[in-house]
Amino acid sequence: MTQAQNSTGSTEPKPSPAKETAKHGARHHGHGALWVASIVSGLAVVAVAAASFVASPAIPLVDTAGRGVGASSQQVSQTLLTGYCPAQLGLQDQESYGDAEFSVSQGNLASAVRYSAIGSVYGLSVSGLAGKETKDLTTGSDILTSGGVSAESSSLMSATLLGAEDGTGSTGTVASWASQGDIQGLAATSCVDSSLTSSFLVPSPETGRTNTLVVANSSNKPTTVNVRFWGTDSNKEIAASTGSALALGAHSEKTLNLSAAASGKKGVYITVSSTVVPVYSVVKSSAASGLTSKGVEYLRPVDSTKGDTALVGFSTKQAVTLRAFSGTDQEISASWMNGDGVQQTKTVSLSAHQVAVADLGEVPDGATALQVTSADPVYVSAEATVSLDGQSDFAFVQPTPSVTRSAAALPDGVSGTLIFANTGDHDASVSIEGFDAQGASLGEHKITVNSRSSRTMASKDLGKEAKTVTVTHDGSSVEAVTWGVQLSVDSLSKAKVAEASVVGATSLMPRKTTVIAERSLLASVE
Repeated sequence: MTQAQNSTGSTEPKPSPAKETAKHGARHHGHGALWVASIVSGLAVVAVAAASFVASPAIPLVDTAGRGVGASSQQVSQTLLTGYCPAQLGLQDQESYGDAEFSVSQGNLASAVRYSAIGSVYGLSVSGLAGKETKDLTTGSDILTSGGVSAESSSLMSATLLGAEDGTGSTGTVASWASQGDIQGLAATSCVDSSLTSSFLVPSPETGRTNTLVVANSSNKPTTVNVRFWGTDSNKEIAASTGSALALGAHSEKTLNLSAAASGKKGVYITVSSTVVPVYSVVKSSAASGLTSKGVEYLRPVDSTKGDTALVGFSTKQAVTLRAFSGTDQEISASWMNGDGVQQTKTVSLSAHQVAVADLGEVPDGATALQVTSADPVYVSAEATVSLDGQSDFAFVQPTPSVTRSAAALPDGVSGTLIFANTGDHDASVSIEGFDAQGASLGEHKITVNSRSSRTMASKDLGKEAKTVTVTHDGSSVEAVTWGVQLSVDSLSKAKVAEASVVGATSLMPRKTTVIAERSLLASVE
């Protein structure tokens, strides 16, 4: 799925800017390390405590009258970042029944995961949910990164920061693929953050489609996870036929078959809420028609957006279905974006608390992004399907917040096409830097993304072995440019197997909160 690169802007490599802070973090050692570690640990405890308040609903805890007498406040930053990287997307049921030719098979399923930490980083480690057998798998001269790891089981990526600075953070990507068996195609997702509440727009649980919610708890406290459902038929909440509460023990994972819980709907909006501690959640989706694979993919939580938002990662001739959910009655518009601007706008009417499903047809020639415009907050997710000789695969494309600095990682065996979209009224300049599998910089490139347009760039243009990519927005265009990576695997292309998967960029901006100490501990997000 090679994209034609827009000619606007130069892609000539330029020398990488000095990264003394990043190199200091990557190479830090000696007696000073123990001193830094103790400070980081202390800050991490405060940050984790604050994070539990940040994820909670913004409900006043006390009467604010009289605040200030004997009160103090302190801004704290999160210096311990964790991400949940789900296991490879294999068959849910591998039992064999009847004749061998009718038995399900995972075929030649393969998987890989890459973890990367960028900026002022002290260390990067990987462990299981229980935190046991933690391994420091990292290497790197400019950034810390680790690849060559399969994703047979889920993992936790933990990055310890020396400080909360712009351009500092972590990113990870999991990918699994097969050219034979009953789960042909490519599935990928970036590692997800924990949260007290997450939202999903789930595909229709039609015959042959399996949607499975996976929730994970890495803390030492058990919790109860409540799942709520809304469908396309009315604005009333759906009573789940299989129950909607999961008892989730400490350091554990559980699954819920969403297809069985809310059957007969064209699309489902769900919320996943934890009562005690933040949890990680992701949906695994697969489809089949008889013995023919119709695609596999991960589905991440989706955040609400407002105004002009770009969904990036489409290819010509893909069939696209848009799903949307809003708390108000409103109309949204969906417009295709290419190197020349915006085209073929379609209006979709939404009823409050009711899922809307719109068929957008095939992606027009040259279009690589979809601009969605709304007056009120709305949740949107697009499903892009590509077919080849009867077999097909699909990708979920969702909004990614635009920030000053962000990054994405490519697992071993996976290549990608970077796709940028600019929803602003002015041209935007961005700086792109690639890093190889050893964490060494491959140089920096600058490109221009024209206003109300999209453009592409192959990851190999950053360097043949580019495995981590960082993007910095220049000037005042931060809120207008969104980007992601459309993934591909050579072995699938050679086997003429349909493949589709997109991962969005991960923020490299500081996570801060203000802690106010009075008679109780309060937290509010800045």
